[in-house]
Amino acid sequence: MNDTHSGKVRVELTPEEANALLSSAWAELKEKQQPEEVDHSLVGAFVKLDRGFRRLKSP
Repeated sequence: MNDTHSGKVRVELTPEEANALLSSAWAELKEKQQPEEVDHSLVGAFVKLDRGFRRLKSP
């Protein structure tokens, strides 16, 4: 679902897809050696994904 007012896109993921995406994003962040190489929007997206995934896993 695309929210044209905010420019954000909502994507529905299975827990397996979310886990794979988190693993991939985390690996990419760990590859960056210098802070200036890190895309801070990627860090923010990773944090949001991680929080959402933890909520899915908790009873």
